[in-house]
Amino acid sequence: METGKLKGFINRYYLNGCGLEQVLIDFNKDDTKVHFTGTNKTLIGYVTLNDGIDAGRVGIYQTPLFVKYLGAFDASDELNVETVKRGDIIQSIEMKSEDVNVIVTAADPEIIPVPMNLKGEREYEFVVSLTPELMDSFKRYKTASDAKIIAIDLKPSKVDVIFNWSENNSNRIKYPIKNTLITKTSDVPTLICFSADIFSEIFAANKNATGTMSFNSGGLCKIELNDADYTCIYYIVKTVV
Repeated sequence: METGKLKGFINRYYLNGCGLEQVLIDFNKDDTKVHFTGTNKTLIGYVTLNDGIDAGRVGIYQTPLFVKYLGAFDASDELNVETVKRGDIIQSIEMKSEDVNVIVTAADPEIIPVPMNLKGEREYEFVVSLTPELMDSFKRYKTASDAKIIAIDLKPSKVDVIFNWSENNSNRIKYPIKNTLITKTSDVPTLICFSADIFSEIFAANKNATGTMSFNSGGLCKIELNDADYTCIYYIVKTVV
């Protein structure tokens, strides 16, 4: 496994702090997987890297520290990975390139928070095609407005994103999303608020991917993104403002 691919995998679940530091990573022979819940409990994610190393389930307690130690390798370095166990528990993970040997302490799985599972997934009424261009526009408008909250305005015939939305009079940017499939219409517009940071970090981590972003009027967003190396599914729950 290349170091750059492992870092890309970590970026897709850690999301610059919107994800979680403490995770269980399944290093399998053919792929690498993680299931996590975000720090504020409004995000559930599943990330798969289509490359593997047969190392087993490894507990990572401090993801930023793990990334820091990976900095000892070049992005193109091919890693050989071994684990040290006490009984059935992996105590450390040893990563080797041609020139460098790095050992990182693993966490006991018992101290890693158990990620939440989604219950009662409802039908999605609005499905948006995600492209690198759309995700780049989202990040640009988020930066320009310094938005912490975005509002998704679901209307019978279109979807608008409002950056820096507030019930009070405020500076804001309104962006109509094109390429929207509306599978079920309603005469009653629905305005749903989400954390702008979560969307921005997901799009930054998956900047070369394509996929879909689906919304339902119950306040749930599902983002599915794929590229040659990664498959990611994120569920984002609405924010109460």
